[in-house]
Amino acid sequence: MAAGSPYSTFYDRWMAAVKEAKKRGVLPDWKFPTFHDVRHSHVAALLSDGHSLTYVQRRLGHESIKTTSDRYGHLLETAHKAALETLDRVMGFTSPAGAAPAESGRGRDGKRAVYVAHLGSQRIPFWELDHAEGTAERWVRDHGGPVQVEAMTSDGWVGAVGGEADADSALRTVRAQLPRRAWVWEVGPAVYAADGTEIVTDPSAAEPRGRWVWDFEDAYTEEPGRQAAQWRAGPAAETEVRAWGQDCASVEAAYTTVRAEALRICALHPSWACADQV
Repeated sequence: MAAGSPYSTFYDRWMAAVKEAKKRGVLPDWKFPTFHDVRHSHVAALLSDGHSLTYVQRRLGHESIKTTSDRYGHLLETAHKAALETLDRVMGFTSPAGAAPAESGRGRDGKRAVYVAHLGSQRIPFWELDHAEGTAERWVRDHGGPVQVEAMTSDGWVGAVGGEADADSALRTVRAQLPRRAWVWEVGPAVYAADGTEIVTDPSAAEPRGRWVWDFEDAYTEEPGRQAAQWRAGPAAETEVRAWGQDCASVEAAYTTVRAEALRICALHPSWACADQV
């Protein structure tokens, strides 16, 4: 559109408002809201205050409630700050209105509240509710799917981790800051048989593709390009290679290098070597 169009004018005003909000400390630096987020926040406010999906459907003008559920159903789980505050008060994390507040975010038993964001198969604990909810909301934008923020005591988190770690180690996993997030390019995996034959199961795997990755995910990196070659377990004696990083050209170069490495090591696969000795 032309620079003088109404859309351009509105966009400029919106971006100026976002910049001013960050300057005043009203909006965190990590947030980059769009005007559509206002609609999203409007729905979140309605659902968090107990209004039904049917009411929201009619207010938004959706022909089918399935459309409303598909787009905003996750907010039934994520937009519940008021409900979490009620649970905190009952569990002793905070005090009811008019009473003296608990010190240092601790309950009557001296235990701190932990807010666990359930993101797909990931469980990410935070000390601050805003951090847990902000991460959950951004995760939904990146990946979709249901998410949940669960409030518990610090002892509850230690118990939830169970035998995975002792108490001190479990509490060290609780985050005091928002997780980092980066746009990462990936190529692969490519799979090779022990004789060097490439096994093509997905032709598109050889093309670079980008996605947002969080620092608690395996693919997170701050490097321009990384590579990995590893033997797959099993009698098929296959070798798998892939490359990933923040710079697309560096990732493609790394992928070329690691494919050459795969041809060197594929015949050394332990299962292949054992088969030769039989």
